[in-house]
Amino acid sequence: METPHCEDTPVVCRRLRAKGAWVPYGEPVTWEAGYISTAIFWCLGTADVIGPDDGFVHPHVCVKARTCFCT
Repeated sequence: METPHCEDTPVVCRRLRAKGAWVPYGEPVTWEAGYISTAIFWCLGTADVIGPDDGFVHPHVCVKARTCFCT
């Protein structure tokens, strides 16, 4: 199953992870793909809920504008 990708929809950092292994990966993942309001997010770069730039990890903030963003 392919995740639809719209140019206006932000792509999240590839290091962002969440509890929920059923999210389809392969193409760049958008922030709403598999999003669940009760999900717990963490960064693979820090193995914590705080990213390398000392900001909280969340699909709405782990986007290209963030200094630690990884494609």
